[in-house]
Amino acid sequence: MTIAVPMDQVCARLLAADDLHLITHVRGDADSATVYALALALRSLGKRVTVAHDLPASLQWLIPAAPFAEEAAASALVVALDTGNFARLALSRQERAKVADRIARYGREDAVPADAWRDVRSIDVVVDHHASNPGYGDINWVDPESSSTAEMLVTLLQEVELRVGLTLFTDDVVHTLFTGIVSDTQWFRRDTRAATYHAAAYLESRARLDKVALSEQLETRSVASFVLGTALRRNLKNEDDVVSSVIWQVEVRAAGASNDDAAQLTEELERLPGRVYLLFLELSEREIRVRLRGRGVVILPLAQKFGGGGHDYRAGVTLTDRSQIHTLRTAAAQLLASSRGPAESDPGRGV
Repeated sequence: MTIAVPMDQVCARLLAADDLHLITHVRGDADSATVYALALALRSLGKRVTVAHDLPASLQWLIPAAPFAEEAAASALVVALDTGNFARLALSRQERAKVADRIARYGREDAVPADAWRDVRSIDVVVDHHASNPGYGDINWVDPESSSTAEMLVTLLQEVELRVGLTLFTDDVVHTLFTGIVSDTQWFRRDTRAATYHAAAYLESRARLDKVALSEQLETRSVASFVLGTALRRNLKNEDDVVSSVIWQVEVRAAGASNDDAAQLTEELERLPGRVYLLFLELSEREIRVRLRGRGVVILPLAQKFGGGGHDYRAGVTLTDRSQIHTLRTAAAQLLASSRGPAESDPGRGV
């Protein structure tokens, strides 16, 4: 269980450091891209900041014009953002090889002890909103109630701005943070609370936002992604409110698409009637990334059963064998059956 520190401890650590290395997860999204908002704010305080990110081509427009090197200074404070899984961090090739070695040694990612991860790279501070975060940093600010890491960073930068008396919410910082919030909440349709709206309203009070243009940028899909939708529909299974599909790597290549294009099809799958959604994306022969979504059904325990994590209603899992696809589908059906009341799970009752 994560032991989360108060936000002001994170604030103090950031202000005390001269060099900082910010790192977020592979196969990044608009929320993880808020690492650049934090980087820009810290740079405006005269700090040296490097960033390690793995942002897909469709979101390259979120990278600021100011260049950020990926190689950290030896003395840098290392801050990990927006991932509950150490193994998903955008580490160097050598470090990722060590990650793979440890997962192979212990059988699965969640079985790797914390000390084994520290041998790969020591993380000083973790800022994250995933409920499954085990707390792999020296100090961990984890807030599962937050809609996004972006929402957390709004609060953090407000506190830093008060302490230093300088303007941190520049146009670029505001634009990046607002994008993170609306992307992770699908324009406030999910995982929102009063604080989410307050954070968004605060950002709008600090800079002009063209929400129409932003929406168009976030929702635009490539032609290759559109073509790949054929594979999504061809491989569709809809069994008793468990909606799933598989996209094989050969299909991604045939469509001239990317793995990012494939991942974006999760939203199309969720438009269908159902309660549990599984999108299986084959990344390589030994890596199948699964996106899990629940509609009124908490699917985080299902993800954790297979070594994954995330949120109550949005989670992810990495499988290593095609045979596990059927196993996960079966487990999803069992989860859904157990979440129903007796009358709902057995149509014959009461007749």
